[in-house]
Amino acid sequence: MILQALFQHAVEARLVEEMEAKERLVHLVLTIRPDGSIAEGSPWQLLTRTIVDPKKKEAQKEEPGRPLWMPEFPGVNSGGKANFLAEACDKVLGCNGKTGEPIADDGQNASKAFLHFWQRIADAHKATADPSLTALLAFRDRYLATPEGRVALKSIADLRPFGKDDRPTFCAITATQDIPLDKKTITFKVGVTSGPMFEKGSPLHDYWKGEFNRERFADAPESSANNRGVCLVTGLENQQIAEVHRTLIKGVPGLPPIGGYLVSFDTSTPSLSSYGFERGWNAPVSEQAAAAYALGLNEILADKVCRRRFGNAVLCSWIQSEPEISEAFSLLLDTPAQDAVKTFFDAFEGQGSFHHALDTRQFRSLTLAANGGRIVVRRWLDEPLRAAVAALKRWFTDLDIEPIEVPRKVVGVANGGGRKGKNQARAATDDVEPIGESTGTGPLPLSIYALAATTARVASEVQSTVYDALYRAALEEANPVSLLPPLLQRLRIAAAQSGNAIRFQTSRFALLKLILIRSEKQPMLERQLIETNDPAYNCGRLLAILDDIQYAAQGDVVADVVARFYGNASTFPRNVFPRLLRLEKHHSSKLRKDHKKRYIGKALSVKLNDVTALFPPVSFGGPPDFPGTLSLQEQGRFALGFHQQKAKDDRDIKEYLARKAAGDTSPDLDATDEFLADSASE
Repeated sequence: MILQALFQHAVEARLVEEMEAKERLVHLVLTIRPDGSIAEGSPWQLLTRTIVDPKKKEAQKEEPGRPLWMPEFPGVNSGGKANFLAEACDKVLGCNGKTGEPIADDGQNASKAFLHFWQRIADAHKATADPSLTALLAFRDRYLATPEGRVALKSIADLRPFGKDDRPTFCAITATQDIPLDKKTITFKVGVTSGPMFEKGSPLHDYWKGEFNRERFADAPESSANNRGVCLVTGLENQQIAEVHRTLIKGVPGLPPIGGYLVSFDTSTPSLSSYGFERGWNAPVSEQAAAAYALGLNEILADKVCRRRFGNAVLCSWIQSEPEISEAFSLLLDTPAQDAVKTFFDAFEGQGSFHHALDTRQFRSLTLAANGGRIVVRRWLDEPLRAAVAALKRWFTDLDIEPIEVPRKVVGVANGGGRKGKNQARAATDDVEPIGESTGTGPLPLSIYALAATTARVASEVQSTVYDALYRAALEEANPVSLLPPLLQRLRIAAAQSGNAIRFQTSRFALLKLILIRSEKQPMLERQLIETNDPAYNCGRLLAILDDIQYAAQGDVVADVVARFYGNASTFPRNVFPRLLRLEKHHSSKLRKDHKKRYIGKALSVKLNDVTALFPPVSFGGPPDFPGTLSLQEQGRFALGFHQQKAKDDRDIKEYLARKAAGDTSPDLDATDEFLADSASE
């Protein structure tokens, strides 16, 4: 199924029809006359492209090299061969790209590649009699065949002082600058006003297409009946069967620079010889199909929209024949702004722009890693688009949690203030860059990258298995319950470092909510605060209210109740809350004695009593009986109770401010909201 899907993608993208050519980075164009002599003036043309400056993300700069549509190498270049029409300096001019020394005629790979480059041109000229190739061969005979010619070539390419230390460097000489030739790809142009030598549909292109196919499939001649059979990918009979799959695949982390193979055979291992078949005959795939699926995968891996790298793996996802929907899927997982989520799902409804594909297209996802020169398939998903959309919709529903807006006073201390304020500012901004490909501004709270970062100290330490679990949760409705222990551990550490500022870290609580909902047979969690008798959830609510009481009585402190007690309170409530309730009596007494805070103290006491009443008493009329220990699931509910109580307070503050701004002076305005609102706006 994987090879068939990749083959189908290659066919739809017309990669099979155009596999003889691709865009290659070319740096220099040498202009020659039709008689093969070097054009007057400045014969070199430096090709550049505009890229985003990695040091100044908003700025752009010119980078050497420009993608040009050029002939592709047929198969794998294991040394001693060259591309057609465009190559490195040593293969084109026969000179070392660093020193300018002529390549020795010693039968080594460098010498072979130089001869092979010009032999390709001679063969093409013999078959096409193309005038531009006549000029190239004349250039070779004039400048590269004799010592005198090489001396004349020094007028355009010679050793020049270059760089800060003026080191002698073999350079292309132009009227304005010297350009080092090392690691530069060179091609030719005949005549100042002529266009590219290699153009789609030209006689030279037609020649190369035939030559490419002959050379690419040379070791499986069509006349050999022994090499023909039924292709498992296409189902076609009497096809040339690939003994080996030779098209290299690039873009998988951990592969050698040259690339690797998705399908390979080891003749030295008997277990890989099914029923006596060897190499490609274990699973016969035609030469065309073997090349096509690799081209399809290479295109997907080269597309930033379809490719997501994390750690030592890469995830490729695409939708059959729908590149626009593929892009929308990827962007939604990377940058899920609230309006973007709604727009995405609306597009699949009724007359939406994506509705036509809902029941006719497949969603495909492939997770790859490397093992030496081979590619390992970690996960493969092929499901109807409707199922993928439904899974993604449930993903955002389960993640949906009421966020808490960062007050202006917390944001302001990012540039100053005490240790407490700086910890709050750091926790509130929660600026974590994604792994592999950064957006430059940090991920949104519900993005895959932000959610993954909640399981590690820093984003660079996130394990690749975390991303795999999250993508499975988003696309297959799986439960990433394995992330619960590290998520809770990092939450306890964050609480100790930042105190009650953890309430601003939406990513942590959203992922907790999703895991708990998918772990419970009858989930009781909602987006906002709920009334329940669940002891763990109510313990979290209680800690949030106790934190409010401490803040009302003492204001900002270096270590608040959350920083000091969250870890123990979320695991051993019975050891912590009786002590905190005794401490609360001192804070409430202080509030009652302050005539300015008397009403806030009374209102907070009512909230506290409402929550403590949800716990059964130790004895009749006695204090509340708290749980002795909390399981991992219960610790998660504790965290959500804390966050949702804080979110409820934040919502009440906003409602209070809105009513106050509208001139509402009714007596039911909560004194707690008034105090906290005034504090938040300071």
